[in-house]
Parts: sequence; C-alpha cells; structure tokens
Amino acid sequence: MKKLSVLFFFLSLFSCEKDITVEFPFEGDRFFVFSEFQSGQVFQVKVDKTYPPNGEVRFNNDFLESTEVDIYEDGAFLESLSQAAPKSYIFNSSEFNTPLEGHSYQIKVSSDLISEASSSPELLLPTIKIDSVWASDEPATSPLNPRIPTKLINVSLSEITSSIPYLMFEIKGYQDNIVTSANVVSVEDFGELENPCVYSYTSSKKFFKRSCFETNKTIFQFYVEMEGTLQKQAPPHGQGNVNRIEVIVSSVNDAYFDYYYKMNEPLNFFTVFEGVNPTYTTFQNGYGAILTKNSSQTNLHLK
Repeated sequence: MKKLSVLFFFLSLFSCEKDITVEFPFEGDRFFVFSEFQSGQVFQVKVDKTYPPNGEVRFNNDFLESTEVDIYEDGAFLESLSQAAPKSYIFNSSEFNTPLEGHSYQIKVSSDLISEASSSPELLLPTIKIDSVWASDEPATSPLNPRIPTKLINVSLSEITSSIPYLMFEIKGYQDNIVTSANVVSVEDFGELENPCVYSYTSSKKFFKRSCFETNKTIFQFYVEMEGTLQKQAPPHGQGNVNRIEVIVSSVNDAYFDYYYKMNEPLNFFTVFEGVNPTYTTFQNGYGAILTKNSSQTNLHLK
C-alpha cells in the first residue's frame, strides 16, 4: 500500500496540463429564419441570427430593431410583417394574410447589421380529401402492447395529386376532450424490415411517401390502442379509455419532412459513426426553412 502511494506521488510531480485552443471557422452573422405556413393561419415568421461556435459570445437582439421581413406570393411582394412586440423574434401579418392553396411563398429578411437572406419559393399544396374513417369489426391486436384493447382504424383518401411529396397523418386517441398517450402503429410500418414508404416521427405523427401509394383512392390502416395516460395537468391523472379518435391528414412539402424527420432524428449509438452533417437550409445567404402544411380533419366517435 505504501509503495502505491509513493508511485502516485511521483506521477503527480511529473504530470502537466496544457490548454489547447481550437478556433472553429465562423462566416459571420447570418439570419436564421423559421416558418410553418398552414392553410387558414396568418403568416408568422421567427427570426434569429447565427453566433460564433466558440470564444466569448454575447447574445443580444439589437439587430431586430432594423430587421424587415417581407413575404412574396408567386414572386410578387405581398406584405412586410410586423414584430409581435419590440425586439421580438416573432413577426406576424398585420393584414391577416394567410397562405392560399396552389400559391408559392418566399421570405426575404434584411437588416442594417446583417446581409439579406432569401428563401426558395415553397408551394402550399392541395388539400387531401378524407372520404371516410371507420373501425374494422374484426378483433385487432396492438403490435406494441398485445394485452391492451385495440381497434384497427381505416382512413380512406381520394384525389391525392402527384404534386404532393408526402402525406402526414396525426392520429390521437381522446377520452371525451382529453387527449391520451394511446399508441398508434401503421399497418404498413409493422414488420421485420424497415418500410421505405412510411416514417414515424412520433407515436401519433406518421409520414407517408406519396409515390408509394395510389393517387385515386387509398385506404390507410392503423392499430390504435384504446387506453392511454390522460395528458392533462390538473388531477385526476391516470389511465383513460379512448372514445374518440382525431384524424388529421396533411399534404406537406419536402422541407417539412426534411426538417422534422431527417434533421431531427433521435440520437443513438450509431450516430457517432455518421460524421458531421451540413446544416439543413432552404435560404440563400442565411439558414432556415419554410415549411408548408395543408390539413383536413375529422373525428371518429366510438361506442
């Protein structure tokens, strides 16, 4: 034991520390812009800026005092958005303009302190028609929890135009007006091999590649568990029985899928072997994206 203590003493004498400073490249201040344009909702854009990756960084929003956010529709100027509050990062339409189906939209952001950034035009895609939603009569088993009562829910769609790159399904189970954590699994996604046509972002949000399915009429099927934790802040908490299923089907652009699925995949063990990916952006001289979403909604009430 004494010899070990002497060894540690000599090691500590000859050990040393050296600070290594690495300067990462920084291209200077650039705008970062995010927006999600949805049918029926006024234009809203969030604006921020880039910051150096190392060194002393002082976060401030002085640049917002001279920032101007302009919306263009089909290449023509539509409106200059207004700040939600002084030095706010949020800019809203003061004229209550909303994106219109079949029209393309572009954002240009400028300031006295930062170079102008402009997005590529993005189209608000056609609405998807929900023909009907029903529960199958035959018994169903949840692939995730076989002991939980489950129903097979069918969603019939038609008139899916070829211009739509992705469909997004948002399916949630409710107990009356309270949403539950009930799991939803696509029949298409259930199997031993990964399905290149279906992408699950969350339990209730699924992306489907439109080119994999018929455009005239298609029936999509989902296993929906009939029990789940009540998602509310006030008691009583606990499990709830699903008696209503909300179904939202949206046409989304490529940027929507790339941003929410490709660029926000959960970290796992294999992530360390993938290397550094370039920052996703659809802006020139800046960073960010315009996401477009056009939705249809219906509810299925269960007995």
